[in-house]
Amino acid sequence: MDRIYQTRLWVTAALAAFFVGLSYELKSFAPSLSAFPSIFLAAIAFLFGSGLAQFVVKVLIDSKRVRRFLLGSAWIEGYWFVETKKVDGEGNPLKYPGILYLDYKASKGMLKAVTTRFDADDKEYTVVSQVAHARTDDDFIQYLNYFKLTSAGQGERHGLAFGEFVNNSDFTSFPTKMLGKISLEGEDQIKEQTARRISDKKARELYEQYGDNWMKEVLHSNGSLAFS
Repeated sequence: MDRIYQTRLWVTAALAAFFVGLSYELKSFAPSLSAFPSIFLAAIAFLFGSGLAQFVVKVLIDSKRVRRFLLGSAWIEGYWFVETKKVDGEGNPLKYPGILYLDYKASKGMLKAVTTRFDADDKEYTVVSQVAHARTDDDFIQYLNYFKLTSAGQGERHGLAFGEFVNNSDFTSFPTKMLGKISLEGEDQIKEQTARRISDKKARELYEQYGDNWMKEVLHSNGSLAFS
């Protein structure tokens, strides 16, 4: 998400500089302003430009399409089909595949990750990030996610997931696969995870077909519905 932060800084600096420069030009067109010190007008212009920039950036970054354009090859938002390798025990929620949803919350300036799982009895397990971060200034997009896992009647557990998103397709310019590891509170092993991107188009089609139960249908099909 570094490109979003950089865009915010560049827009703020550009608009602030524009209005500071404009404040000096206005004195020649409006004689009444000559009574005010130039530094005072520049300060007012800087504050106005900075405030306007924050508003403009917020409106732009609130748009998923704009974020996708800004991030380009580093865009990881959307739905992912997640599988955890070599999980023992029927009661372990990581045994079941999940659907991870990544979303950038512009109002908080942070990445949010939510993973939904269902066991064989349709009990739902939800993993919600408490601190999620993606580093996008390298060839690989590295991520770190400190999360809380909850389920009805079983309280909550915490865990840590980390890894990287990679592009393994010649037909897209953004990552389509995730390779990572996950550790859950109360366990002494770090397990491998993989994930495949579910296209936005496919997610919409599944929602139109199954409604709010589309994730459950995909998970019960072991992902085949999402990639057919």
